[in-house]
Amino acid sequence: YKQLSAYWTKLAAESDRVKLVDIGATEEGRRQLMAVVTSPANHRQLAKHRDTARTMAKGEIPEAEARGLAATGKAVVWIDGGLHA
Repeated sequence: YKQLSAYWTKLAAESDRVKLVDIGATEEGRRQLMAVVTSPANHRQLAKHRDTARTMAKGEIPEAEARGLAATGKAVVWIDGGLHA
């Protein structure tokens, strides 16, 4: 945990493509970090992309609107490094 946190902090400090977000505490009380890796342009529009993904996930919009959002939205990939005993 300490090594990974230090590595991600270093990456975020040295790259405009990496932003760290604290997403809460683990069961052990450690801070859980999420690294968002994308272009600087996408970082500036992250809220828009998040809203687009949320709207698309609900699936409650007309097809034409969904196609428009799909054409301008960005793919989101979650990679989880958790380990369970």
